[in-house]
Amino acid sequence: MKKAILYSIMLFSGFLSYGQGGIDKADSLVQQARYLNQDRKFKQALEKMALAEPLTLSTFGHESIRYADLCYVYGLIQLSYSNYKEAEKWLDKCSAIRLKLLGKEHLDYLRSLYFLGNVYYHMGDNYERAEQCYLEVKAIEEYTVGVNSLEYAGILSALGVLYLRMGNYDISEKLFLEALHIKEQKLGKEHQSYGGTLNNLAIVYSARKNYEEAEKFYKANIEIIAKEFGKSSIGYAGGIMNLASIYIKTGHYVDAELLFLESKRIFELVPDFSKIPSYMSCMEFLGELYYAMGKFDLSEHYHLIAKELREKELGKEHLSFQMSLANLSLTYWAKRDYVKAASYLTDAADMRRRLLFNASRHLSEKEVFSYTQLFEQELDQHYSFANDHFAVLPHFTTSCYNNTLFHKGFLLNISQRFRSQNITNTQLPDKLQQIQNHRNQFVC
Repeated sequence: MKKAILYSIMLFSGFLSYGQGGIDKADSLVQQARYLNQDRKFKQALEKMALAEPLTLSTFGHESIRYADLCYVYGLIQLSYSNYKEAEKWLDKCSAIRLKLLGKEHLDYLRSLYFLGNVYYHMGDNYERAEQCYLEVKAIEEYTVGVNSLEYAGILSALGVLYLRMGNYDISEKLFLEALHIKEQKLGKEHQSYGGTLNNLAIVYSARKNYEEAEKFYKANIEIIAKEFGKSSIGYAGGIMNLASIYIKTGHYVDAELLFLESKRIFELVPDFSKIPSYMSCMEFLGELYYAMGKFDLSEHYHLIAKELREKELGKEHLSFQMSLANLSLTYWAKRDYVKAASYLTDAADMRRRLLFNASRHLSEKEVFSYTQLFEQELDQHYSFANDHFAVLPHFTTSCYNNTLFHKGFLLNISQRFRSQNITNTQLPDKLQQIQNHRNQFVC
């Protein structure tokens, strides 16, 4: 059986030494880049890779396994650095070379395809491509490494995270539970990878408002992290941050604040901490906490930090940036700064429409209904704001009108797509009627 390889953000591919001066130097540079990447010294790592690339090309050329390996390392460093466009470029190049020279069943090709899927996931606006990459890896691994392998558990977890983000909680839970069973058999219940799957399941249960179950799973993961990495690790910071998010929802604000501030302190010990997506989430959670506590100045402060970091590091088309805009709109509304609130409400709605338009080609029926719930919440906020402050901001009604037209058109297109599908589904008429009911609400 082929050697099992765990999927995690590590630089697996090594470079063999051929005894030639230039190749030895390239090997050394890539090895240095790998260590620098592990220490989160991304700029220095990329500088080493820039020196290694021409040495590799001069000896092996573009259509070589050695160059593909270099592209792979380059791509993973850029992924770690959150430079997703650059990561896409290098990993796409690596995948193409490996597919041509090694074939689609080779583990090196599957690794590069897996991480390419990670890139599309983190971009936040191309889940279709992420799903395509993950499903291809899953299909090949079923008959190469087998459905009881750690590789297979890794791709199940990746798909689970993707579907979780897309709102398909039933499929997500099923995938996580299957991955958890494999990891328990292969690694035991105290391994960090097992704990990571517990954490993912906790997120599912939190999304379903099963907070007691979510708290239990979060705590189990935190215990594993503390034993293996200590209470000063990034993993521990992320774990207690997730637990604190439950305490916001259950109204335990003092407990939540203590955990969030401890998480923030740990993150800020890390070089380039502001580039860590979990740190951005910590800022957003603090903003949500202080909003719930009625401390709106502090809420504004942390939401602005989250927004600025996401805009800088992830870009304005990322889903989390839209979330920051929406949170700021509510904060300014509470502070009675209605001009800023209206501006952020409008920007958040515009961006959500763009994201939804990009995603609409591959939404399942269940995901459509999850989105319609978001529509209703967004429209309710717009209508409430417009009604409350029409005298001050009469032009805001235009934003409400545009919002309604888009959502009505979206649901019309989706219902037509479902009707055109030649599938045997006894529940489809009821689902189409539900869509029609949502459309009728927009008429009002």
